Amino acid sequence: PQGLYITAVDREQTCGLQPGDVITHINDTHVTDLPDAVMMRERFRAGETVTVTFFRRGVTRTEELVLLDRMTVFSDCNL
Repeated sequence: PQGLYITAVDREQTCGLQPGDVITHINDTHVTDLPDAVMMRERFRAGETVTVTFFRRGVTRTEELVLLDRMTVFSDCNL
């Protein structure tokens, strides 16, 4: 699927994303690349929760993630 490919996740993080996952939507908005994800991030404040839809090993999954500051996209998960 087209989306934001996750290449690495800090092992100490517990965001639910793993290397190889492909983020396809953030709050029902299609994400195709990092600029899309950054643009989506600009719409929210630190501490807000967003719904992230991603593809992993042939299965579409959804997780709710808490946003941190503008330098880190998701709490518990640096992209």
